Amino acid sequence: MSLATSFNQYTAQLQQRLDRLSPRDRFALIVMTIFLVVVTVGYSIWALHKAADKAQAQATEERELLLWMRSQAPNIRQSQGDQMPLNMIIQTTAQNQGLTVSQMPAGEQVQVSVVHQSFAVLGTWLSRLAEQGVSIQQLDISQNPSGELQLKASLGQG
Repeated sequence: MSLATSFNQYTAQLQQRLDRLSPRDRFALIVMTIFLVVVTVGYSIWALHKAADKAQAQATEERELLLWMRSQAPNIRQSQGDQMPLNMIIQTTAQNQGLTVSQMPAGEQVQVSVVHQSFAVLGTWLSRLAEQGVSIQQLDISQNPSGELQLKASLGQG
């Protein structure tokens, strides 16, 4: 039995029951049904409106928090850079990128050497170092015969 025939049978049964009611009861049932539909639709619209207002307020709050966090980022980075020695900053950021770095101190600078197959990873690591207040004094990137990229740099703090 298809859905259309099932629906038609159900509406026919409802029509028969409605026809058996007195005109006054039929009118009351129709008015009550219309009232319930209007109340249900009205409540649904009102609930959606309240949810939209709440979502808008939360989005505004999150946007303000993001702006505040961005405005505080230089202060946080500066204080982190002041507390950590240069070799620790280099090692920590390299570990976060999954890199193994060999370091050699050279006065106030540090000579580093890194090997990785992806230039994007090396570039991201250098960007993270710059965000931590590390300056790149000298940079050399070459490709090994195996296809890996070798980065050699002189890094300083400040």
